[in-house]
Amino acid sequence: MTRSFSRREMIMVAGAFALLAACGEDMPQVAGPRPIAIGIDDCAWCRMVIDEDRLAAQFMSADGRASSFGEAGCLVAWMSANPAAEGTPFVRTLDAGDWRRAASARYATGVVKTPMRFDLTAHAAPLSDGDPLATESWNEILGRGAPHARQG
Repeated sequence: MTRSFSRREMIMVAGAFALLAACGEDMPQVAGPRPIAIGIDDCAWCRMVIDEDRLAAQFMSADGRASSFGEAGCLVAWMSANPAAEGTPFVRTLDAGDWRRAASARYATGVVKTPMRFDLTAHAAPLSDGDPLATESWNEILGRGAPHARQG
């Protein structure tokens, strides 16, 4: 014998699901970076238009707000100026072209001349043996502090 639900029971169940869904909206979820409108969005550090997707970076705050950057050097400079910021930094890797948490990438200086001339690029893997440009970890980069833009 199958039991059918009354209209009242169905409305109560639907209301419970709607309430659960509404409560979940207040809880920020940092799954990954948000899309950046290349050629439109401004860098949160230097205020230049972000024009190269392959160099982009983003900081996802603990409350779910995204701050986008034109390059990894701008992200590092912003984090140095905002040491109390809570969240997750992401970078676009130059070699693989994917987004990853900044802590899981490797970094090199001087591989590419970047728009703000920090010349800091993120990589999915260390550069090949024998490459004169050393790769560093995220903690090494942050420990050095804000990179300085190169002149010339």
